[in-house]
Amino acid sequence: MLAALRVLWRALVHFYDESLLLIRANVVWFIGSIPLFLVAMAAAWAFVPPVDPESPPVVWPLMLSGFVLLVVPSPFTIGVSALAREIVRGETPEFGLFWVAVLRWWRRGLAMFGIGGAVLVALVFNTAFYLQATQGWLQAVSLLWLYLILYWMTLQAYLIPLLLTSEADGEDGGVLVAPLPALYRRAAILALANPMFSLVLLLGTAVVMVLSAVAVPVYPLVGMGYVALVGARAMLHLRRKYLPEEAADDTGGAVE
Repeated sequence: MLAALRVLWRALVHFYDESLLLIRANVVWFIGSIPLFLVAMAAAWAFVPPVDPESPPVVWPLMLSGFVLLVVPSPFTIGVSALAREIVRGETPEFGLFWVAVLRWWRRGLAMFGIGGAVLVALVFNTAFYLQATQGWLQAVSLLWLYLILYWMTLQAYLIPLLLTSEADGEDGGVLVAPLPALYRRAAILALANPMFSLVLLLGTAVVMVLSAVAVPVYPLVGMGYVALVGARAMLHLRRKYLPEEAADDTGGAVE
């Protein structure tokens, strides 16, 4: 848990150091992701029960859609994450790297958003079904589905860092990149092997969403930039844990 809290803190420091670059990237991410936000909003609205016209407006689909956009990978998220990866390695990247990553990986980003969103909708549907069951033992099964929702969301944080790392580690100048099934398998293993670490990272994303509800500009200016830095710092920490020699090469052997 302490390691995850250090990751959250170091990500905040990185954002402060490169705030102008990351705010610019965050605004572009926010504008470019509006179509995907609308798709997520439509999916969330399908779970809204009929409401009285005189009752207060339902806002949780809006909040949930914004949270999903922070958690589930998408094309513009890859662009922000590419900048974040260089920043945590001690570099100050050019903004052009954002577009290079987006243009290179937009198909894979859309595929990951489709997979992540579809599985999440299916898990939420099953959870809602069992929660509405009349028999107590069926309601108890909903706890399993809630766990699966958390597990699915935690592993999302590793997908883009694994994608960018696999490209950097690939043969022939990074041409050889892990296919999607391999990325999901590795992310699932990391989330399963580091449950508390992964949950605290997800909590950091939830805190960003809460702050965005209190101060709306936080979301379009800060949200994805900070989340991407958390993912990049988390991957660096895990590489130091499992592959210390390769992690030293990533940062030039620097110790923080």
